Amino acid sequence: MESWRFPTWENAAIFPLGYHDPDIQELKRKTPEFHWLQEYCAEFTAIEGRIYNEFSRDTHVTDIQYNPFWKNYQVFDFGFADPFVCLDIMIDPSDNVHVWREYQVRRKTNSEHALAIQTRENPPHYHVDGRFGDPRDPDAIRTLNMVLSGPKIIGRQLPVQRGMGEWIQGIDVVKQWMMIQSDGRPKLFFDRACGETIRQVDHLQSNVERDGKNAKEGQKDYDDHGADALRYFFAEYFVLGYSRGDLSAIYNSRPTEADSFFRYHSTLRREEKGIPYGFG
Repeated sequence: MESWRFPTWENAAIFPLGYHDPDIQELKRKTPEFHWLQEYCAEFTAIEGRIYNEFSRDTHVTDIQYNPFWKNYQVFDFGFADPFVCLDIMIDPSDNVHVWREYQVRRKTNSEHALAIQTRENPPHYHVDGRFGDPRDPDAIRTLNMVLSGPKIIGRQLPVQRGMGEWIQGIDVVKQWMMIQSDGRPKLFFDRACGETIRQVDHLQSNVERDGKNAKEGQKDYDDHGADALRYFFAEYFVLGYSRGDLSAIYNSRPTEADSFFRYHSTLRREEKGIPYGFG
């Protein structure tokens, strides 16, 4: 597969005067510098405070086909004016992470989002092996639990009571998976169709020092919802121990009905019933 990069103004059919076209100059005046360089100049340069400097669209963005034999998870970041996010994420046997589908929609209720996710078209043998969500919105969790729980959800019921680990822990493990490994490839990939999440991950910025004041740890709260959902997944799966099934040490409170389907480990239940892993 070949790819090319050209600045926007080289499209003579739209901008006959090239770089000096009035529309281009107007865009340059109104657009933040990092956005101007990347989106209009095709210069993927460093962004001030950019968190994921390891990320490259050439390296991490590819075509991903759903594989029913791999584990598949859903992770949510809730919002109304901001987008409600649901990412489908596959884990292959080598613990490579494949973000293969995104849902980012604004200005709908949690019930509407849940119904849209429940009724959308899925590939053959589609299954969900776990669901993770921001625990700061228990009402959203309760609503999704009522709509989405069903016969495809198999496994022990565990609570959603804790947070998703420290912010820096989640960021750190995402960065580790973005790094090029000994085989010359990273361990984190995004499907090309996940354009909103790709942009949000690419542009995610930390708080930066202003006027000699120390920057507060954390990220800029702007266009970050897909990136947040990705961090929730990494923190839950790799930091808090979901990937190891080591959940007894993680959850110290009793499950509630509303929380039941968001965190569980299905491998043991499937093996006990003789169900081939990956089909639920």
